[in-house]
Amino acid sequence: MAVRAGEADASVLVPVPGAPLGAAITVDGNPWYVAADPYWGAAHVVYEALRNLVAVGARPIALTDCLNFGNPEDPEVFDEFVRAVKGLGDAARALGPDGATPVPIVSGNVSFYNESSTGRSIEPSPIVAALGVLDDYSVAVSSGLKRAGASLWLTGPRQSAMGASQAQYLLVGEKGGALPSLDFEAERRRLQVVREAVGRGLVLACHDVSDGGLAMAAFEMALGGWGAAGLGLELRIPDADGVPIEARLYGETPGFLLEVAPEREGEVAELFRKAGVDLASIGSTSAGARLRIVTQGSTLVDADLAELARIHSDAIRPYVE
Repeated sequence: MAVRAGEADASVLVPVPGAPLGAAITVDGNPWYVAADPYWGAAHVVYEALRNLVAVGARPIALTDCLNFGNPEDPEVFDEFVRAVKGLGDAARALGPDGATPVPIVSGNVSFYNESSTGRSIEPSPIVAALGVLDDYSVAVSSGLKRAGASLWLTGPRQSAMGASQAQYLLVGEKGGALPSLDFEAERRRLQVVREAVGRGLVLACHDVSDGGLAMAAFEMALGGWGAAGLGLELRIPDADGVPIEARLYGETPGFLLEVAPEREGEVAELFRKAGVDLASIGSTSAGARLRIVTQGSTLVDADLAELARIHSDAIRPYVE
């Protein structure tokens, strides 16, 4: 195995010993998103699966799904199912490599009547697995930081929508609301250029922005770097007209965070410019194992990564003891 589960957004296997071919695998699902908007929520699930493949440098070649819903005899449940299936199909077609060739959904299954004894249905839960290939698995990158003095780049402009986000639920206890919008053509080009950047060896680490938003993506990259090489980072929250700070920090608008060595910054910027895809420098890595988040000269977070790692690893303990 070239990239183990947990080291990156997708695992990378070496199916033929001695050959350069790599196979990337990921599984994704977000019932809150689909409950909030079955069509766009399902499209987001497909897009997250594809982002996870691209983040390790893989070319997506196939999808499969497991569609888990409640009682289809309930008109509301069946409507959720129909809209979710349409969202899955439209996203797979539109996010293919050239906008005309879909990423095929080669198999799948449907599970209905998932409900309690009182008739309460589960939240609609399409789960998508995705397979990608790398012609040379040695180009694959993980999500953990690699070296001090590198820069952090964000692609994927921030939006105000925080519907079905982790932050919204923690702050106000609500799971619904408007989801971040998806422009299929723009996101298809983003997938292409990120995969090219990784494949050309221009990127040290790559992580997609999803659950928990930009702040959580940066923390997860720092956590991997701290564990491997004692690295930390400073994240500078990007300006965004009309987007509140909490949405810039914790909104789950899709995107990617890239760690780039100083000597490759020009190549990366030019690659994205030619593709017509946004890219912004928003931070840097450091030798000190700390996570800093700053905005407009004010420090929002300055924390020791060892302590954050302890909190992170112990989070599930109360639920299993």
